[in-house]
Amino acid sequence: MDELSEQRFRERAVELWPITRFTAAPHLLSPRLTRSIPALSRRGAVALFVSAALPVAAGPLLLVLLPVDAAADLRKDTTVVVVVWLVLLLLELGRYGVGFLPLVTLYCLLLGGVVASTSLYEQRVLHERGRWMQVTVVDQKHASRSSSTYCSLRSVNDGVVLRRSLDGCDDLAVGDRLRVFADPSGYAAPTRDPGDSERLGPTVVVPLEAALSVSLAATIGLAAALGHRRRGRKGLLGHAAGEAEARFGRYRGSRRALSQPAPSAGPPESEQRLRELMRARAFDRRGYIRVLPGEFLGITQQRAAQIAREEGLRAEAYGNRGSWRFGERVVEEVE
Repeated sequence: MDELSEQRFRERAVELWPITRFTAAPHLLSPRLTRSIPALSRRGAVALFVSAALPVAAGPLLLVLLPVDAAADLRKDTTVVVVVWLVLLLLELGRYGVGFLPLVTLYCLLLGGVVASTSLYEQRVLHERGRWMQVTVVDQKHASRSSSTYCSLRSVNDGVVLRRSLDGCDDLAVGDRLRVFADPSGYAAPTRDPGDSERLGPTVVVPLEAALSVSLAATIGLAAALGHRRRGRKGLLGHAAGEAEARFGRYRGSRRALSQPAPSAGPPESEQRLRELMRARAFDRRGYIRVLPGEFLGITQQRAAQIAREEGLRAEAYGNRGSWRFGERVVEEVE
């Protein structure tokens, strides 16, 4: 593939990313990764994203493999890691080119997988540690954003208030006595109907969670394959696309600005002097290269910003006071 100009890259990128601005992604912090990822084959892209999905898939599985006490200590930390990693992974998939609708569908599927994993964990806890208890309702709360009702319960035998509340207790009132199936340690919410909890032992829960983890990883791999095909249709695959994305792909302008033609070139001698000045990297104490626009006749600020991106710099749009400033980091980049 021939080298992509900024104009051609803009035209194709506008149709690729699902939101009005270029999708942010962690790999953009590394120019090497920014060049390499668009150059991957379909198998390479699928392998990369499936590998990146391992923490999301393995985290819930770890909770059902460990003993209940150890899993309870790690549950909160594992949930935070899985959720944060899932958000980063979805950003990467959006950047790679997965369409908006598939991305939303994938988000719902993955969120449902996390919820199902939590349910499996609690079913396992009730299977191993649950017992029937006589309790009394001591408090009742109605959720403000849903129709759910939660009841705080006190054990009749020892007078201890259970750590977890009973969900779906609209038919109860404070002072009512009932029988619930609960974990005394509070690792799982009590229930009036244990259902599958009495049958779901480790020999059942572990294979179910393993199948769920494999399904999550396979879903992410399928999304990566769809993103690869979509990139191919837009002509944003290969080494040339990777080079163009590294040079122009950090642009954060609006969709309207992306669809506008790239700034026209100025006089060659002015552009060459500006490039030499940027390549010299003579930064001031604030990390800027400062120039006066009058010294580079025929070059607009937008064209100067384009040249800066081609040279690995950014053009500052904030507080210039009549000059142009270029740096590796800026407060607000010129669109």
